[in-house]
Amino acid sequence: MLPNRLVTTLMLRRGARVWMLARVAVSGLIFLSGDDPFRLPFSTTVGVLLICVTLGYVELHLNHERDLFGNLGIKRRSVAGLFLGPALLGELLVRGVASAV
Repeated sequence: MLPNRLVTTLMLRRGARVWMLARVAVSGLIFLSGDDPFRLPFSTTVGVLLICVTLGYVELHLNHERDLFGNLGIKRRSVAGLFLGPALLGELLVRGVASAV
């Protein structure tokens, strides 16, 4: 069952915000180490995606929304997809821009 359009829109926005914060943090650390923060290895990109999903679940837990999504019939995989989607799209966009430059 697909989540409601309103819930989906709000969660995708939240997922994009979580990805931006995670990407800025990881890019800052990589920049401080002296490497190019826009050309990350594949393993680091997968790490950023996992960080985004983990931070998304932590945010749901801190806002006490986990039970709400369960009561709405939204499965955990769907919630993970709502956090993973914007992160994956953002990483692909950053990779595409970095390879074009």
